[in-house]
Amino acid sequence: MGALFLAFSVLRITVDGVWLLDNKELTQQRVFSQRNADAMEISTTDLGAIRAVIEQQIQAFLQGDAIAAFAQAAPGIQMQFGTAENFVRMVEAAYPQVYRPRSVIFEEMRQVEGFPAQQVMLLDQSGDLVRATYMMQPQPSGRWKIAGCYLTPIEED
Repeated sequence: MGALFLAFSVLRITVDGVWLLDNKELTQQRVFSQRNADAMEISTTDLGAIRAVIEQQIQAFLQGDAIAAFAQAAPGIQMQFGTAENFVRMVEAAYPQVYRPRSVIFEEMRQVEGFPAQQVMLLDQSGDLVRATYMMQPQPSGRWKIAGCYLTPIEED
C-alpha cells in the first residue's frame, strides 16, 4: 500500500506505522505509529482554525484561485514551489482528489512527525475514497498552515 507526500517523498504504510523512504540515502524512518502516538493538546479554537485552513485551500482549488490555495501552505512548502502556479500545477497532477474533490469529510486529528495531522476523507470525481492526512504547522502569527499532505487509499470491506 503506497502513499504520496507533498514534498515528493514516498511513504510505506505497514502494520507498524508509516515509514518515510528517503530516496537519496535509501533509508527508511518511522514518521508515525498509532501505538506510540503522543497525546496532543490542541484547543477547540485551534481545531476549528486547522479545519478552516484546509477548507479554505480546498475551496480555493475548486474556484481556481491559485494564490488563495498557496497562501494556506506553510513557508517551507511555499519556498519549495516558489510560485502559486507551480504549487497548483503539482497538486492538480499528483493530488487530483485534493484538487477537485466531490465530497469532503473531516475525521480525527492525529500526530505525525510531531505535527498535528488532520485526517480528511475525500471522494474523488470517479467515486473512489481516499484519506488525506494534512500535517499542520503553527506560525509565529498564531495562524496554522499546511506543512504537508499524504494520501492513502481507503479499502472497502
